[in-house]
Amino acid sequence: MDELVQPTRVLGLVGPDLSAIPEGFYPLSMVLEASGACIDLARPDMIVGRHSEADIRLPLPDVSRRHCRFFFREGKWYVRDLKSLNGVFVNDLPVDEVPVQVGDRVRIGGFVFLLQPGAAPEMTMTHPESQTLLYRIFRAMPHAGGEMPQRKAS
Repeated sequence: MDELVQPTRVLGLVGPDLSAIPEGFYPLSMVLEASGACIDLARPDMIVGRHSEADIRLPLPDVSRRHCRFFFREGKWYVRDLKSLNGVFVNDLPVDEVPVQVGDRVRIGGFVFLLQPGAAPEMTMTHPESQTLLYRIFRAMPHAGGEMPQRKAS
């Protein structure tokens, strides 16, 4: 990131200046099914992964460092698997790249999100505070055998 960016707060997410947002852009919210916590897709291109530099960080072992990318193109949102080892699932089907819409269920590692329009600002998860909360939520979720899922190496 060599470019100088001005932070802007939009829907509870701090990010670069949003003056280059494509026409027709609308934010989506990823609502965690286990808790109702909400993460906004408030920019037209966002990386989800375990790495500390991911736009949306899911710091659990079954999430790859650069797991997937959400992007807005030609009036639609898409999700693209970035060759993650555990895959991305939309409505329980594995995908490489597919358009997504409100009402779709997206599984990234052990997280299952429901896509909804906009955001409820009081529920919006901000980076990096979301990392700790999402980890606590995931730890509280029931797992087969009561253990964390085993991660495939990435």
